[in-house]
Amino acid sequence: MNHVILIGHVGADPEVRKTKSEKTVCSFRMATNGPAKNKEGGTNWHRVTVWERQAELCAAYVRKGSKVAVAGRLQTRSYEDKEGRKRYITEIVAHLVNFLDRRTEGNAASAVPKHSRSGTGVDDDIPF
Repeated sequence: MNHVILIGHVGADPEVRKTKSEKTVCSFRMATNGPAKNKEGGTNWHRVTVWERQAELCAAYVRKGSKVAVAGRLQTRSYEDKEGRKRYITEIVAHLVNFLDRRTEGNAASAVPKHSRSGTGVDDDIPF
């Protein structure tokens, strides 16, 4: 089983791009806290990648400092850097991102959906 659930804060505004096949992909880094200060730990940083509809929602509502819960799977991939060296990246490929920021009056994020699942087939026009 390969399943990850994290709750933390986004470290910088997300990057959004389209693939050659016009699929939306959104990437961001998030920080999670380790154990209490008197034990080993501290802040851990994680790369998160989100695809298609969920990526569009993240692009619209996630900002630096946003508190989010992410559910997905771990994936390790490799690439060659500019100097031709092979590099490895471990990231969370998220299938669900919950927006956990409190809604405040006058906040542009007040219309943020509590959560959204990509590919659920739920009709957004249902009034309940």
